[in-house]
Order: sequence, then C-alpha cells, then structure tokens
Amino acid sequence: MQNSDWTDAKILASLRAGGTTRRLAWEFIFKNWRNRYLQKIRNLGGSDDETDEALGQMCIGWERTVTRPDFELKIASLGWYFDKSLVNAWRRLRQQKPIFSELKIENTKIAEPPDGDKIALEILDEALKKSVGEDCRTILLLFAQGFSMEEIGQKMGIGAASAKNQKCRCLLRLKNYFDTNPDKKVVLKNMIYG
Repeated sequence: MQNSDWTDAKILASLRAGGTTRRLAWEFIFKNWRNRYLQKIRNLGGSDDETDEALGQMCIGWERTVTRPDFELKIASLGWYFDKSLVNAWRRLRQQKPIFSELKIENTKIAEPPDGDKIALEILDEALKKSVGEDCRTILLLFAQGFSMEEIGQKMGIGAASAKNQKCRCLLRLKNYFDTNPDKKVVLKNMIYG
C-alpha cells in the first residue's frame, strides 16, 4: 500500500482487524509519523531515547482507545491524537525521573542522599536488588542518570538495542515488584509526592 492509501479510517480499520493488517498499520505509523513526533518531543527538550521509552509506554493504551467501537475522531486527525498521547506519556515519564535523580553510579552503589530522600531511596534500592538483579539495577541506574541506550550498551558490553530491551524488561520486573508489595509502593509514592 502506498502512503496516500493510509487514511485515518484505513488505519483504524486495520488496527481493529488485527493480524497482518494491524502490523502493517503500525509499520506505517512508525515509518511515516516518526519524524513528526520525534520533533515534537525534541522541541519540548526531550531526547529520541525518551521518545522511544514514552512510545513503549503509550502504544498499547493508545491502540486500545482508538480501536474501541465507540471511538470517533471528531475534531482532530489520528496523527494529532497519537502525538498528543505520546507527549502526555513523555511528560509522565519526565515527572517520574525525579524518583531516580538522587541515584549516583559509583561502582553501582547509591551515593548518600539528603536526609529527606533517604527512606525513599532505601525502598527503591531494596526493590532494585530484590526484583531485578544486579545487571538490571545497573542499567536502570545508568538510565536514570541520563545515559543514552548506546552509552549503557557500551558500559554493559552489549548493543544499544539489547540494552533497550533489557531496560524494558527490568522496568516491568520493578513494576511487578511494587505491584506485589503495595505497602512499599505507597510509602515510596508518599515520600516522593508528599
């Protein structure tokens, strides 16, 4: 199919159909919308790695929303809705970054934080140790420090794509840890958000 064939209605129908047509719709979105949505995040001060992370966080929810039978595009294009959803996901990730901002990589040990953040960091470090293992802990700490996936891959002796995949799996393990330890999640949230 040529690019001009992919109207909003065609993309929605393909996503709803599933299978190969769904895959083709996603290929079109990633190939033809990427420069536009990357530029939007760059204009807001974000990086391409942050955009890819936000994309991973929002795609499933976005697809669920737009494929609901009652979903209608009334005032904007599907591309605008996609961009808006991505920017919102990126902003949420940015808000979560302070959780890791006090962590310092020095032989993968956490530097002494200010007193007010000590309990939160102890809970987070315990979660990292118990849920993800040392390699994942290192990847997440490096990522929290602002290292790109390419830099993390070099430090870990793996490729950038492998580092990115490992980071996603590590974040999922960390999320699962907090889902099974809701008391620690509540304490950490209260420490961070007041």
